[in-house]
Amino acid sequence: KGGEYEFLKGPAGFVLGGMEGIAYKKQSVVLEPGDEIFLYTDGVVEATNLDKELYGEERLKKCINSCAGMDARGICETISTDVEEFYKGAEQFDDITELSLRFLKKEDD
Repeated sequence: KGGEYEFLKGPAGFVLGGMEGIAYKKQSVVLEPGDEIFLYTDGVVEATNLDKELYGEERLKKCINSCAGMDARGICETISTDVEEFYKGAEQFDDITELSLRFLKKEDD
């Protein structure tokens, strides 16, 4: 809220898309009204261009922090466009999936 995006701190292995029959560890994060979360699969940061360079976490962080004031659709579209411009038609071997959320308000007690 009112700042830049930061990577969530916690144990590695957060799962965005789980599979049936696999045991996963639960994690939680406390959000305040106005907080935003951007979740993505590893295909985003592992997108590879024709020179075999990875898109990477730093490029993602720079791009998402340029999205201040955008709604969830705008954030995802901006990042998708940036990733596609980076890999410029190189074949990708992993899915590229994004989810942007903004916590609006808490229910009254």
